[in-house]
Amino acid sequence: ELRLKGDDAVHEENTHDTLAFSVAEPQNETGQTTMDEALLTQVAVASGGAFLREEDLYKLPRLLGSGKEITRSSMDVELCFTWMYLLLLLIPLTAEWVIRKTVQLK
Repeated sequence: ELRLKGDDAVHEENTHDTLAFSVAEPQNETGQTTMDEALLTQVAVASGGAFLREEDLYKLPRLLGSGKEITRSSMDVELCFTWMYLLLLLIPLTAEWVIRKTVQLK
């Protein structure tokens, strides 16, 4: 039991809050350590899956199916980050540089 003592300005008297709790030693090592096949099967059925033991793993590829699934996604790309924009920017700059070199302008 945990008791907290505090002052309550509204009622002008001490208040006591009590919290009851229990402490127990964990029983993990002495608990059940075997596989609960019934529970695993129930969880598999509820989630739309299947429970397989080691000796039944050869069935897994068939249960998974062909694995061919097409996922389509789109991506918005701003024009200023494309190669075409870079070329459109570099062509006039290169042309100006070539003209300056041929006419010998500095």
